[in-house]
Amino acid sequence: DILEQRPTEYEDQIPTLPEIASVQVLRTRIKYLEFEGGHGVRFITYYAHDVTPMSHENALYTFQGVTDDGRYHVAFYSPIRTDALPDTYDNSPAADDYDTFAEEFERYLIETSTTLEALPANQFEPSLDVLDGVIRSLTIRR
Repeated sequence: DILEQRPTEYEDQIPTLPEIASVQVLRTRIKYLEFEGGHGVRFITYYAHDVTPMSHENALYTFQGVTDDGRYHVAFYSPIRTDALPDTYDNSPAADDYDTFAEEFERYLIETSTTLEALPANQFEPSLDVLDGVIRSLTIRR
């Protein structure tokens, strides 16, 4: 279980609820957070059905957690922006030359993940610190 093992890298999809009927293409900025009465993992991701670049149209901050008693799942999603990502598909590398983009997709994912990992938290909008603060402010009472 990811919440028990707390890996810093995760090659498979991180389970989310509600389930999204697409592939979780990329996972980056993985961080484990605790809140009063529970804990979980947050990460930045995007979902797609095909070879599609990450952009402001599909970039998400998500938190997936459980209450300490294991009775409830806690899910939070927020769109996220950064100057490191294009606004839309039309502004992306895929729009110029899709065939080349598709051939180099694995490299694109590594480069995008590396870029997002290196950005300061305040280079995201909303800031990762603000979003993490929202999660940490949760209180689960019995």
